[in-house]
Amino acid sequence: MPAKVIAIFSTPFVLDGHELRSSTSIGIALYPLDTDDCDKLVKLADNAMYEAKQKGRNNYCFFDASSESL
Repeated sequence: MPAKVIAIFSTPFVLDGHELRSSTSIGIALYPLDTDDCDKLVKLADNAMYEAKQKGRNNYCFFDASSESL
């Protein structure tokens, strides 16, 4: 499923006669597996997103408790 979202955002589009491209990085945290606290869930997904960004463009990453120190 994340790969489909990335593919949609990767599709070029035209705006004012200019072809534009975008990339996306997706961080995923699972409720209630990773946490049942809403605020912490968002923070964990945010951390996973930064991990995806470190891997390069158009990536996604699931939160991994074994690599976190929260």
